[in-house]
Amino acid sequence: MKKWKLAALIGMIMTGTILAGFGSYASEDESEAEIYDIVVVIQGQDGEFWQTVSLGAQAAGEELEGKATVDVQGASSSSDFEGQLSLIENILTTSPDALVIGPASTSGIVSVVDEAMESGIKVTIIDSAIDSDNYDSYIATDNYAAGQSAAEAMIEKLEADGTELVGTVGVISPISGVQSVADRDNGFMDRIAELAPDIEILPVVYCDGDMANALSGTQDMYLANQDTLLGIFASADGTAGGVVSAIEESGIQGEFVVTAIDASDAEIEALENGIIYALVVQDPYNMGYLGAINSYKMLTGESVDKDVASATALITQENMDEEENQKLLFPLD
Repeated sequence: MKKWKLAALIGMIMTGTILAGFGSYASEDESEAEIYDIVVVIQGQDGEFWQTVSLGAQAAGEELEGKATVDVQGASSSSDFEGQLSLIENILTTSPDALVIGPASTSGIVSVVDEAMESGIKVTIIDSAIDSDNYDSYIATDNYAAGQSAAEAMIEKLEADGTELVGTVGVISPISGVQSVADRDNGFMDRIAELAPDIEILPVVYCDGDMANALSGTQDMYLANQDTLLGIFASADGTAGGVVSAIEESGIQGEFVVTAIDASDAEIEALENGIIYALVVQDPYNMGYLGAINSYKMLTGESVDKDVASATALITQENMDEEENQKLLFPLD
């Protein structure tokens, strides 16, 4: 009887040891399936463009569930460069596997990008270029071409209305020092100069990302040039909102042609109402989605293009109901 008990005890111990061994082996095998940490830093949380970028990144996170986490962070305002820089510096202390950054400054962000690259973090820049090519991938609209499209649409409308191409046009811009915005502004102004050399381009009005400043800047531009003003280009959604509000408050719809970048709710409504003639619409949802997805691809050894062009579309009242344009105007529907 004692021998049986001893044999049974030994058997139980041996069986337990073997099972424990199998359990240990399974845990080690499961631990090899690494879950990557991808952080997306948007330029700011105050604009519909960046909110849409965020939603695209979150959609990628849902698709990558169990393979990677996608965390979206951003400063409270798109014009708060120092806030974004501090945020990225804090993120770097957590050593994520990949960073996707929509830079609020062309040059000021370079130092933290260099630090991330030196640490082996995969870095993707979206929307706006930086003063460096030390990154893994860049996903953006051709902003210079987008500005040119806005200029071409404005001239097309003026010619269709029988307006002589002699007078002034203005640019209401969100902020100076951001490459994507500068490219749009320069693309617009250069193309106007090519197509209508007798049109004077007024000094760019910067509104520091504030819609109220865009509103007052538009009113001031109109009052100072109301006898000659042919058009205004708003190079971001927030500035376009200010331009539209100025037109509505002052009752000056139809006094000049408005073209703009992006597709906020206010811009789409203004397009429907004829206050804005044309929108050059980007695809921010896809920028956020591709930024996260391409980061995961790089982390798993798959190659991606260093420069990825994000498409735009010129949308007017005439073509806004087309299916492809509806998807760009309402990416979340």
